[in-house]
Amino acid sequence: MTPTISIIIVPGWRDSGPGHWQSLWAERLPNARRVVQDDWITPTRTAWVGQLEKTVLAAPNPVVIVAHSLGCILTAAWAQVSRSTGRVQGALLVAPGDPERDELRGVLPSWAPIVRQRLPFPSVLVGSR
Repeated sequence: MTPTISIIIVPGWRDSGPGHWQSLWAERLPNARRVVQDDWITPTRTAWVGQLEKTVLAAPNPVVIVAHSLGCILTAAWAQVSRSTGRVQGALLVAPGDPERDELRGVLPSWAPIVRQRLPFPSVLVGSR
């Protein structure tokens, strides 16, 4: 049976290591594909948005996004500019990062301000302090 949904795993800054829940999901779910960024250490919003767009367009089925940390911020930034958001059936956004924090502004300069526009697809946000 062919999966009817493509799960797109969207890691955050510095990627998700081998034992991270996103890596485990990517390994175990046959319909999951992972966004692979060219630069995990000094990410630029524009480059990361482009990679997410390519991954969504390459998915063979409608998409569910599963994002973590800066991947959540990326999902919002991508949704603001993409014409492909209609392919997304929903999103799970886990522990969104905060690139607007003073200690991160210099390291992640292209990520502030955070896009605060309503997402054009259903989503669940999981976070804590």
